[in-house]
Amino acid sequence: MFLKGETALKMGIVLLIVSIVVFSVSIFGIYSTINSFTDVKSMGPSPNIFSINASAGEPLSYTVDINTNTTNNFTTYLVSPGGQKYLESNFTGAGVSRSMVANQNGNWHLYVINRGNKSSNISVHLGSLPFYLEAGAYAGLTILVVGIVLIIYSFDMARREKNRQAERFR
Repeated sequence: MFLKGETALKMGIVLLIVSIVVFSVSIFGIYSTINSFTDVKSMGPSPNIFSINASAGEPLSYTVDINTNTTNNFTTYLVSPGGQKYLESNFTGAGVSRSMVANQNGNWHLYVINRGNKSSNISVHLGSLPFYLEAGAYAGLTILVVGIVLIIYSFDMARREKNRQAERFR
């Protein structure tokens, strides 16, 4: 049994609309789970602390960028709700980006410590990505492709039917 062109067109249009909604909601969710802090002044040896709530199994990631020309040495690390340190990094210059999978539920803290004697402006992006948002984005893209294929199929079916009718009445 083959799918008729008109039915394929209607299904394709519905799938396009559904994919746009699913993909948009997922992307908005992903965007809202990332905390961004720009132009934060990092002074001397006192730490800047940023927090995020994450569930076990969710990917955690952070990026720290230095906005000013500096030769200061920085240290960054994540602290779990249980108090363990993870992803400790020492860097000088441009910045650092690290990620891991959270192994505990709760409030995670990112420590950024300026080890130099000059203040610097930093930008921090800290986020956790729940699985359902990632799966929703992939599902939205997959549904989009299926919808486009159905629409192309419907136009191909219409072209074939037109050619068949033209041949029949010759």
